[in-house]
Amino acid sequence: MKKTLTVVCALLALMLLLTACGGSGAPSIEGTWELVDATTENGGEDFATAMAQLKEMGGSVTLTFKGGKMTMAMEVMGQSQTQETNYEYKDGKLITDDGTTLDVKIDGDKLTLTDGTNSMTLQKKK
Repeated sequence: MKKTLTVVCALLALMLLLTACGGSGAPSIEGTWELVDATTENGGEDFATAMAQLKEMGGSVTLTFKGGKMTMAMEVMGQSQTQETNYEYKDGKLITDDGTTLDVKIDGDKLTLTDGTNSMTLQKKK
C-alpha cells in the first residue's frame, strides 16, 4: 500500500509540472479537472495498479486552473494534500515556472497532458 501511494505521489508530483492554460482561440483550461487515467513509459504497470487502488479507496486527484495558478489536490483515506504552481499556455504547449514544456490537448471535457513518454488524462468536473 505504501509503495502504491508513493508511486502515485511521485508520478503526480511529476505530472504537476504538466499543466496548461487556454489562450485566445483555444478551448479554456480554466476550471477543475479530475484525473481519470495516466500512462508512463517507466513503471506504467505500477502506476495503473496505484490508480486502481486509489479509486477503490475512494481517493481522487484534481487539478484546478484559475488565473495562471494551478492547484493539485489529492485526497485519499480521509487525508488531503495540495500543491500550487504557476502556468502559462501558448501555442498548444504548457509552460511551468521551472521551464517544463508539455503538449496539451483539450477535446470536449477531456484534457490530456503529455511530455513525450508520460501522459495524463483528466475529465472536467461540472
